Amino acid sequence: MQDYMGLTTDNGSAVSSQRTAHMATTANIHAPLGAATILHVVDAFINVVNTVVEWKESRKTRKLLSELSDAQLDDIGLSRADIADF
Repeated sequence: MQDYMGLTTDNGSAVSSQRTAHMATTANIHAPLGAATILHVVDAFINVVNTVVEWKESRKTRKLLSELSDAQLDDIGLSRADIADF
């Protein structure tokens, strides 16, 4: 005789059926939105933040370069037309 979670059986059949029922119940439980969905949302948010940071850095660089004189730009190997590429 075996005792499993309050069940006493002679051949263990009730034990195996209870294990199977427990595994089926836990296998059907999902996260509210799903882990993959949350990961995609977080990745999208991080990409938006990174894009904004890059845009702000480029804007700052263009502003600083536009304040330089033509002679200073020539010293660093740039022209006014090159500023738009940053």
